[in-house]
Amino acid sequence: SEGIIEGYGNGLFAGHFIGAMYSAAYFEADRVKVVEEALKAIPAQSRYAQMVRDVLEWFKGPPKRWGMSWHKAWKKAVEKYGDPKSAFFGKSETVIMNVNLNGAMILIGYLWGEGDIEKTMKVATACGNDSDCNPANALGILGCQLGAKAFGPKYVGELDRGKQFSSSPYKWDDLIAVSEKLARQIVVAEGGSIGRDEKGEYFLIPVQ
Repeated sequence: SEGIIEGYGNGLFAGHFIGAMYSAAYFEADRVKVVEEALKAIPAQSRYAQMVRDVLEWFKGPPKRWGMSWHKAWKKAVEKYGDPKSAFFGKSETVIMNVNLNGAMILIGYLWGEGDIEKTMKVATACGNDSDCNPANALGILGCQLGAKAFGPKYVGELDRGKQFSSSPYKWDDLIAVSEKLARQIVVAEGGSIGRDEKGEYFLIPVQ
């Protein structure tokens, strides 16, 4: 709902797409395949889907264009999806947040970050437009692929687990616990199951 109220453009599709990327990232190590899988979650004719296909093409491209820098991809995204004069921008008198442009910034950081934590963070941040949410999503999706162990003391050493989040009843460990509780409930509610064997606990998650 926030995507519709706050984000200009295909806010709902943006939410579906990014959520699908997070889901796919748990099961797929190839970043391009994660994007392609998430693309199936939104209407192919939507402007957001067109943006995703564009960024993928700029990243993969024909052999002669392989190696396009993220700087050039950023410029192409801004010109096509960030310029109010562009046919792909849409019509609006007041633009709070253009989800199509910001979605491109997430993908540029994620794809051109080469699977590296610091590079992903730097590229997504340098892309601008919304330099808190965009890097958080690019790195969050990558984090689902790499796992928590990939984030060493450099990134989490100063994390205060005892501090309560603003406007929230949760501290860090409380948030982790409730997230796990909800994940377990969702797995079962969606037709999966939780079991245990000699290797430990496992989740059976049905393909949807």
